[in-house]
Amino acid sequence: MGRRLWIQLCNQDWFSVGFSEMYSIQKLHYTTRKPLNINDQTSELLPDEIPVGIKFTSCLNDLAATLAQMYDAVTAASTPYTKYEQVLAYDTKIRAVCNDNIPKWLDSREPFEPHWPKW
Repeated sequence: MGRRLWIQLCNQDWFSVGFSEMYSIQKLHYTTRKPLNINDQTSELLPDEIPVGIKFTSCLNDLAATLAQMYDAVTAASTPYTKYEQVLAYDTKIRAVCNDNIPKWLDSREPFEPHWPKW
């Protein structure tokens, strides 16, 4: 199975945890690496600063994996207070994923560069 398809299946499964209160794909049960940042036409490896669609999916994967971890931590907590502590702890982690690990070209706080695609 291709990495791009696999990462999308993981994203769908982990993002559904908020609605279904479960997920099927366990991160410990696979060793597939994230897809590379490549040009689809030439298969040339590109630096992270060059916008390609798979990088967006990869960023979503980081967020989805964090949400699945949060679900595990909250369900393992035994009292409402400890559940809330987990929510607060993961709030910090989710904010870090969304703010610190995002490429410049996906960050709405960054000015638009003329060579970036106008998606």
